[in-house]
Amino acid sequence: MKNNKILICAFVLYLVSLCLPGVTITGINGEYTYHGYLILLFGWLGMTEWAFAWFANPIFLFVLFRSRVEKAGIMLFTSIFSLCLGLTAFMLRTFSNLETGIKEPVQMTTGYYVWLGALALLVLHSFLRFMSKENSGSEGDGGGYAGIKKT
Repeated sequence: MKNNKILICAFVLYLVSLCLPGVTITGINGEYTYHGYLILLFGWLGMTEWAFAWFANPIFLFVLFRSRVEKAGIMLFTSIFSLCLGLTAFMLRTFSNLETGIKEPVQMTTGYYVWLGALALLVLHSFLRFMSKENSGSEGDGGGYAGIKKT
C-alpha cells in the first residue's frame, strides 16, 4: 500500500507541475514565463537545442500507468532513464528566438523542479517494487534471490 501512495504522489506532483511556471526566458523584448502545460505541448522543440528533457514525459506516463503489470526491473530501468532525460534540461542554457535568431537565456523555475520531483518519486516507487520482488522471489516461486529458490 505504501508503494501505491508514492505512485499517487508522483502523479499528483506531475499534475501540479503542469500548472506551475517551468521555464523563464529573458529576451530583448522582456521576460517570458512558460507554464508546464505549454512546455508539455511544445517542449519537444528543445530538440533543436539538444535538450531532450521533454521525452521524459511519455516515458513517465508509460511507467506510471504500466507499473503494476510490467516487470519490476524493466520499470526501474525505464524510470531511471526518464529521470536522466529530465535532467538534460540543465543543458539548455539559451534558446534561439525564432523571430530574431538571438540566443536568449533560459532559467528553470518552480514547475521544473516539481516535475523532477515527480520523476524521482517514480524512480523511488520502481526501486521499492524491484527490491520487494527481489527479496520475495519472483511470482511466488518460494522466495530467494533473483528468482533462485531457497533450499
